Amino acid sequence: MICNNCRAENRETAQFCMKCGNSLKNNCSNCGEELPHQAHFCIKCGTKVISSETNKTGSSSSLIEHYIPKELLKKIESAKSSGGIKNERRIVTILFSDLQGSTAAAEQLDPEEWAEIMNGAFEYLIKPVYKYEGIIARLMGDAILAFFGAPISHEDDPQRAVFTALEILDGIKPYLKKTQEKWNVDVDIRVGINTGLVVVGEIGTDMRVEYTAMGDAINLASRMESTAEPGTIQITEFTHKLIAPLFNFEEIGPMNLKGKSDPIVTYKVLSKKISPGKLRGLSGLESPLVGRDDEFNMIIGKISELINGTSNIISIIAEAGLGKSRLLEETHNYFHESQKLTLPDQPRSQVCWLQGVSLSYQMNSPYAPFIDMLTKFFKITPDLDNNEQYRLIKDKLHQFPECRSITPFIANFLHVKPIGEDLDRIQYLEPPTLREKTFESLLLFFEELSKNYSLILAFDDLHWVDQSSIDFIKSLTESTTKQPLIILVLFRPRKQERSWEYHEYVEREFSHNYTKINLETLDEADSKSLVYNLLKIEGLSNKIRNLILSKSEGNPFYIEEVIRTLIDKKLISKQGKIWQVRSEFDEISIPDTLTGILTARLDQLDDYSRNLVQIASVIGREFSIEILEDITENLEGFDQGISTLEKRELIILKGRIPNPVYIFKHVMIYDVVYNSLLRKTRMEIHSKVAKCIIKFNETNVDEIARHYFEGKDFSNALIYIVKAAHRASMTYSNQEAIELYNKALSIKDNTTDTKLINDIYVGLGQIYTHLGKFEEATNVYNELLALGKKSGEITFQVNALNKLGFIKGAILGNYDEGRKLMDKAEELSNVIQFEPGLLENYVLKCSIETATAQFESAEKYLTNAAILGEKLNNSESMLYGKTHTVNTYVFMTRYDDGLKLGLETLELAKELNNKRFQAELLSLSIPICHLRNGNMELAYNACLEGLKIAEEIGSAQYITYACFSLLEITPRLGKYQESLFYVQELISSSYNVGLPAWIAIAHAASAQMSIILGKPVEEIDQLFSESFKFTEQPSGKFLVAKIWHTYGLYKFEQGEFREAIKYFEMINEIPSTLMNFYRPTALLGTVLAYLKLGEIEKAFENLNMAEDYIKEREMKFLYSFLSFTRSKYSYSNENYEDALKNIKKAEMLALEYEYKPELVNIKIEYAFILKQLNRVKESDIKYKEGEEIIEGLAENIKDEKIKNQFKSTVTPLLKV
Repeated sequence: MICNNCRAENRETAQFCMKCGNSLKNNCSNCGEELPHQAHFCIKCGTKVISSETNKTGSSSSLIEHYIPKELLKKIESAKSSGGIKNERRIVTILFSDLQGSTAAAEQLDPEEWAEIMNGAFEYLIKPVYKYEGIIARLMGDAILAFFGAPISHEDDPQRAVFTALEILDGIKPYLKKTQEKWNVDVDIRVGINTGLVVVGEIGTDMRVEYTAMGDAINLASRMESTAEPGTIQITEFTHKLIAPLFNFEEIGPMNLKGKSDPIVTYKVLSKKISPGKLRGLSGLESPLVGRDDEFNMIIGKISELINGTSNIISIIAEAGLGKSRLLEETHNYFHESQKLTLPDQPRSQVCWLQGVSLSYQMNSPYAPFIDMLTKFFKITPDLDNNEQYRLIKDKLHQFPECRSITPFIANFLHVKPIGEDLDRIQYLEPPTLREKTFESLLLFFEELSKNYSLILAFDDLHWVDQSSIDFIKSLTESTTKQPLIILVLFRPRKQERSWEYHEYVEREFSHNYTKINLETLDEADSKSLVYNLLKIEGLSNKIRNLILSKSEGNPFYIEEVIRTLIDKKLISKQGKIWQVRSEFDEISIPDTLTGILTARLDQLDDYSRNLVQIASVIGREFSIEILEDITENLEGFDQGISTLEKRELIILKGRIPNPVYIFKHVMIYDVVYNSLLRKTRMEIHSKVAKCIIKFNETNVDEIARHYFEGKDFSNALIYIVKAAHRASMTYSNQEAIELYNKALSIKDNTTDTKLINDIYVGLGQIYTHLGKFEEATNVYNELLALGKKSGEITFQVNALNKLGFIKGAILGNYDEGRKLMDKAEELSNVIQFEPGLLENYVLKCSIETATAQFESAEKYLTNAAILGEKLNNSESMLYGKTHTVNTYVFMTRYDDGLKLGLETLELAKELNNKRFQAELLSLSIPICHLRNGNMELAYNACLEGLKIAEEIGSAQYITYACFSLLEITPRLGKYQESLFYVQELISSSYNVGLPAWIAIAHAASAQMSIILGKPVEEIDQLFSESFKFTEQPSGKFLVAKIWHTYGLYKFEQGEFREAIKYFEMINEIPSTLMNFYRPTALLGTVLAYLKLGEIEKAFENLNMAEDYIKEREMKFLYSFLSFTRSKYSYSNENYEDALKNIKKAEMLALEYEYKPELVNIKIEYAFILKQLNRVKESDIKYKEGEEIIEGLAENIKDEKIKNQFKSTVTPLLKV
């Protein structure tokens, strides 16, 4: 027969359990009929029999309830009514305690005798558990199972459990000794503790929590207890790391346990440390105070005022972890006081700092922070006997004559028994009188200190303060009007706590000398500084740094604990004096040290609000009220619930339009709430959320996909994952799209939709192709091709063959194989009249023909594609036409029309999420229009944006366009280092494009930069030779104006003025795409060349032609060059005043447009003219300004060899 109470096995005839003394009779609760133990219903009245799991004895129930403090009982009832006991996941500290040797002892005694022993023992086992607000989860015959962290969570549950264990050991020893003497039984106590994840269930009427699932953490705690030596406390390393600075331990070492693959390191708890260390902070890792300079200086200022006789009350208010205690510590260190108090020569010339802390389990312990404060002040330690402690108190108080009479009252307050006559002064007083005298003594003591010292009374963690302390702090606050004193209090912004009551009291009554300091989270820069200070990792990747920062969100304590987690998990480790990242990681779990802090906040919520915030967490860190309201079954109290969550600062309003949207204040609060739900519950809510989002906003495919996937509804998840992946690919969020498509592939067997399967493979392959990952793309398409052949699905085969042909031919250069694959795709498309496949086939074949300069064939395929595209109403065809028109306007110098249509078309491309045409417009036509208007910044930024998009989509063509445009801009601005980079990019991308015209342009651009930087003539000639070679190839001449323009400038510098004129005039005479863009600079080039040749009339004629052309088209970017050239013309005609006027105008315009290289020429020309006018001093200034510009341009060049070459060869010749 199994005992319902302790589960011990007994003889069938037994009436009481031989282990715990519990009655073994099974009686009906309604009629009292004795029933068989297997009965589920009474055989006499039909009443349901209480199960063995819940049928605990009335005696054990009443025994437990007898020891529950009233305050804790209220909290348990509150937790019961608030839903804190419902099934959920929690991090809990588990305590097992039993009497070792009890089985043998029970066999020696009568059951009633053993029951008497155990009832007496349970007083010592149970009472400490409830003192520290743990809960008895199970009461067994000779043992208890207790939890700290459920249903009521505290941020210090592990240390509460260990304090409980120490008190159990110390408290029960005398009782066990008496038991041995009376009954001659030898039993001893042992305790096992572990911290980990459990699933908790409902609470019973007898205040015992029943766990629906035990979990490994409980089993491990049980093993700690069963393997502990008698009279000891054994804990796991999981608990140890959370409390290590607070207690003395003996490391037992690794222990092999059944069911555990790795040994578990265990520790024996010895005692509480006399001087405990800090739980917060990282051992061996330090950082100066970061991001709190203003607050620190404010407090220091107030203390300085105190020294001069001014009182102040200071509150430091902040959430947990934001640095209240650290700020207090830094302030205290600044005014370090040795505490060896000797009366100063001048009153208040020394700072006396007294500090007390309120602990979370002392909220009902009268005067707890004052006892802590004075215990430290008098240096009272547990290792001293009573007489020694009293002597310390007396010696210190007798330094102050007025305080000698209060010694016994202060000592008694600190639980130190007075000695001799002093004892007689208090032991006969009535309690009310004693309390009054003690209160007066404390006030007198602090008053005497404030007379002699600049007294600071600091109270840390005031949110846990007891009511008696609050009342006494108020009395001290009133005394600030009589004696100089600073009261410095630290607390969290909790309006329901006593600390907030004190804050409102001071704000109301003492606003004239009240300083309130609210600490906020660190900004990104300070957070990064803190991470670096702690780890000193120079090469910490942005990915890992951002993970740390995103998880901690500017909370210094959270930053430290996240780093501690990384160290504990050996993701980062110390090599010598340097921290190194051992491996990359994508996620950081919630540190155990923070789970308790955040769970404790949840446990303060009422049932409705708690349920509401859990549902909200499933929606996401950011959630819409519209969705939350829709999936919440009971809406009565909804608004009040949201209000409660706001007031408790768990959520904050992010926006109200079109519907209110809230966000969890901190990502870790969100994680803790979400992880508290059972997985089954989460899945059910996720599915509800997905359906709700579909109802309100079906376009939110990412969230719908996420919720269906998390809800394990894979058939529906697949549909929306593919939609989300497609959207990501359309916006070229490539990595996101790859992850989504791969996620879809992992669950593709949950659908028979062939189009959906095709979209997965094609989408993934296209992204790999854009990224240049051709091997991966080929593998994806080959898999699709194989799937198509196996299933007989021809569309799979067509799509795969088209893509494989494009990669083989256009990209990898295997043209014959590419054409062969595409011909097969065309054949299959015609068989089933698969027009989308044919359209793609023509477009991709055009790419191969263009790559091989087969333009007639390319045009044929493009024509076929256009016809099919129009038939299929393809948006890409529409965009292509508009973009072509924009380009044509620009080449015709109809810049205003080009810019207007270009911006309109750009918006259309963005609306259709087509980045191909965005890249083309931003890389060429739009920046040229901005350049024409003199808007260099707009032109430059447009190019950069176009280049970025081109790189995102992997388009060598548009990279080429962007680099070409940037090489029209950056040299004009003197950004030579950038120009060198874009030259290399242009060469690389032009060869990737394969068009001879662009390759010719690339070599000419390289030659241009070589001219500017003064490279050897042989090198420049070779570059032009390569350029001209490509212009002779088919389709090599349509961009030739750029090459002729650059070559004409080169010949001008070489002094070959007739040759320069020849190439300048070819631009104007021989049609080419870019002729109109380069025509005005070519005309101005001929002007300068004719002036060198002394042909003034021709120069004058071309100057007027250039001026008319530039002004008619408002080519503002050439205005400074035009004025410069007119100045040169005037100078040649010895009209120096007119030359001066024009060069001054040129200087003004070049400065406005920041044309630094052109300014060099202008400054030197300016100097020539001034010298001619005998204005030598002004001339020297202009020369000097020109030299300074040259120095500045040189500094932009990183390569020292090229820099020196540039400086040694640069001349005041035309370099634009």
